[in-house]
Amino acid sequence: MEREGAQGGDTCVSSDEECEANGRCLSEADFDWPGGYCTKFRCDLPGNECAGGAVCETRRVGTPLCLAGCTVAAGATADPSSWISNTGGCRTGYACVWNGRDPAGAANNGHCLPGEFNAVTTENIGEPCDEDADCWSP
Repeated sequence: MEREGAQGGDTCVSSDEECEANGRCLSEADFDWPGGYCTKFRCDLPGNECAGGAVCETRRVGTPLCLAGCTVAAGATADPSSWISNTGGCRTGYACVWNGRDPAGAANNGHCLPGEFNAVTTENIGEPCDEDADCWSP
């Protein structure tokens, strides 16, 4: 039995029953999604739409999934330091990824996927690094 009111992007520990009807739990232990992440596969099919405010997206995930919606560039300015920790409404451990369609600042123009911004504000793609935190995270 699903959790009433659950939607894509909600936390879960290990059970699909923690999520919406026909939902799946991408647990931290099995999938390395911080805090676990409720989703639903093939939300593009009639009758299998996302619950609540979740968005159905394929960009950067490969198959239509219910994900927490977010707003890319919400609160960001031309100053790169304003980009640090600007999650667009995503919870800790997640970054707001543009949906490829809607303009910057438009409500729900992105979706929350695992990722974090860091303090590197200068593009250093192709440079040597020891860990992800050494790399530019625009």
